Amino acid sequence: MHYKLVDKKPKTFVLVFETNDELAGILHAFASEQKLASASFKAIGALSSGEARMAQLGNETIRAVRFSG
Repeated sequence: MHYKLVDKKPKTFVLVFETNDELAGILHAFASEQKLASASFKAIGALSSGEARMAQLGNETIRAVRFSG
């Protein structure tokens, strides 16, 4: 993965992932490295497989949706 800071206020990065990059781990490491307290994530592209987990605040139920290409 490589990235570029494209705006300072609000701090906006473009991250480019390579084939077979492990998205969640790399995003977590990037957020830690940049000391991000909160963030939003928008994506363009494709994933070969993954799992999305959704939960509501105050609700302990987590719903997982798995997909593969």
